[in-house]
Amino acid sequence: MVADLLTLDGWDGMFLGADVTDDALLDRVAQTRPGLVVLSLTMPTRRRALAPLVARLRRQPSSPKILVGGSAMLGRELSDLPASAGAVLSSARAAVEWARRWKS
Repeated sequence: MVADLLTLDGWDGMFLGADVTDDALLDRVAQTRPGLVVLSLTMPTRRRALAPLVARLRRQPSSPKILVGGSAMLGRELSDLPASAGAVLSSARAAVEWARRWKS
């Protein structure tokens, strides 16, 4: 949903799917060098893997801004992530608004 809303808002987005591996995501980020990566977690068991993934994304040459959301993140704060993660957002609308502020 966020990918669709960002596209409608004028972003050039790419949806990688619901079950993309960390390595596949990192390969795509290395190839396309996006300015923004949006991660959505639906399974609470994936939260443990989030901080290492964010750290690996941060080491990418493009150093993209990172937004995190999804039902597994409800009630979570940035304290669950490395300080450089960007933002944890509670809705698709909040993601679009944050992206607009970052872009301008």
